[in-house]
Parts: sequence; structure tokens; C-alpha cells
Amino acid sequence: MNKILVVFTGGTIGSRIDGATINVDDAMSRVIIEGFTKAYPDTDVVFDTVQPMNVLSENFTPRHWKIISDCVADKSRDNYDGVIITHGSDTISYTSTYMGFLFAKTEIPIVLTCSNYVLGHPNSNGQDNFNNSVLLIAKNNIKGVFSVFQDKKKRNVVYLATRMQEANPYDDQFTAFGNIELGQIINGNFILNESPQNPTIEELASNGGKKIIFENQKDFNNQILAIKAYPGLNYNNFTLTDKTKAVLCALYHSSSNCVEEAEFSLTEFISKCNAKGVDVYLMSFKRLGGEVYLTTKRIMDAGGIPLLNISFESAYVKLNLAYNQIETDPKKYMQDEIYYENL
Repeated sequence: MNKILVVFTGGTIGSRIDGATINVDDAMSRVIIEGFTKAYPDTDVVFDTVQPMNVLSENFTPRHWKIISDCVADKSRDNYDGVIITHGSDTISYTSTYMGFLFAKTEIPIVLTCSNYVLGHPNSNGQDNFNNSVLLIAKNNIKGVFSVFQDKKKRNVVYLATRMQEANPYDDQFTAFGNIELGQIINGNFILNESPQNPTIEELASNGGKKIIFENQKDFNNQILAIKAYPGLNYNNFTLTDKTKAVLCALYHSSSNCVEEAEFSLTEFISKCNAKGVDVYLMSFKRLGGEVYLTTKRIMDAGGIPLLNISFESAYVKLNLAYNQIETDPKKYMQDEIYYENL
């Protein structure tokens, strides 16, 4: 028998429609478990449920990440075979990344999932996503932190937690960083996408343990400012507070950025940040060394710290972790790979 902890947090998968408004509803947690039991009556699973919050994920802050990780950590001695976290689709990629970092050494699978529409909507994939999350745990000898989502082609995609990227605003489809998915669930079985950038099936295989191994996370007192490049970005619009400890600048795909005219110049902004003791990180570089654009050289010379082959979500979440701990120098923390975040 598989014993699975289900952590309900709200979001579309935990909502219902009331008139023209979608909002969270506690009763949906019962509906989704009953849906699995009805669809798979012969699957030997017992569920333990907990609901530490009931929030639409667009309202999440790092404080909510910690509520979820504290909840899972609190259950770490209860010998579960797996954990499922139901979540809103808007920010699941950030929570997924966070859980990947904190639970990188877990001996059981921790799976995050969501829904494109509320349960009961004819086009909703929420029940399928939950069912496949259960089957990933119950039918496969696997450990680690993952996200599961059925795409518009009805593929049940499995993402490494630190590589899931935000859904496209047009078709609501998620992608994997580098377009390298971890694999799929087909008829309940996990099929690995064998890629040099993915862990092997041996690395993902469970060693038979049932420990939920985790890193403790203190409160998020220090803050990270994240900025994405676009033409006409005026850096004078940003105010650094005494809580701002680092800035993440998402560059253009060629690792370049505007360096002309003071208010639009990233080099000028980096100098202002460094003068206030605020570190500026640049993402994402494909490599270090070799030929680079003159603009890239100038932002590097100004003191920008490059991050290699990492998604925006992973860079942002990892910076929040790096600057809210004191055990490791934040710059070193950012260099060390934690859970497959670097391609």
C-alpha cells in the first residue's frame, strides 16, 4: 500500500466557479481525491491530507513558499511514499523551483501539480494531473522533486522542479528550460527523456528509504529585485531599499543589454547598486570566455555577476535563498548546483 501526503494550497485546481468569478473552495480537495479513487479503484493508495492555506497562487510571496515547505517538513517522520502539492498555475514554477532546492535530497517523490481550468470544467486537466501525480508515486521507483502537467496534446509531462517555466499567456502551456523535459507518464509509467542534460534513471531511482530530507529555511527578510530587459527600460524607476540585497537582471538572449544613455544603461545601474552594497546578477549566459558583444563586456566589467544556463525562476528563487541564509557566501551559493538547475 502506498501512503501519500496531499498538501492542498488552493489555486485553480482547488477552486470552483461562482457566477462569473473563480475563487478557492475547501470542498474541492475532497472532490479530487474521490475522482482518483473512482478512476483507479484497484490502485492501493491511502491519502493523508493537509491544507496549510487556501490561496490563489498569484497572491503568493516567498512567505507562502515557506508555509508549504514547513508543512512538508513537519510531516517528515511519518513514512510517506510520496507527497503531492496541489497549486495554482500562475506561480507553480516558482514554488516548484523552491521545493526542488530545499528538498533536493529527499528519498521519496515530491510532486507539484495544477489545473488549467477548475475541476468540473469540460476542458479541465486538473483531475488527470492529480491522477498522474499519484501514479508517478505509486507505480514508479523514483525519488526527487517534480512537476506534472498534461499539455494540449494530452501528453502527461514530467518536469524537474527547477526547470519548469511559467505558462505561456496565450495557450497556458508550460515549458522546460532549454526545452528539455524530464519525461512523460504513459499508462501510469514514467518514461525518461534520455538527454545528456537530464539525470539518468539510476540517479532518479529510489534507494528504498522513506525520509523527507530537507534544508531549513529561515524567514525571507532580505529581498531580491528582478528586472527583465526591454527597449527603453529606465533604471531610474527603481528604488533600492535597505532590504534589497541583490538584483537579478534578465538579459537579452545574446547576454547583452543596453549600455548607452545614463537612465537606460545597465552599466550605470550596476555602479549605483554596487555603491550601495547591492550585488547585481546577470542571466543567462551560455558560456564564459570566448568572443562576446562589446555591450556584454561592458556590463561584466561594471561588476555584473554572470549566471550560467539557468532559468529566470531558478535564478530568482535561488537568490532569495542565497541572501536569506548566513552559512555560505551568497556568491558561492549561487555557483554551486543544488538540484539540476543548470544545463
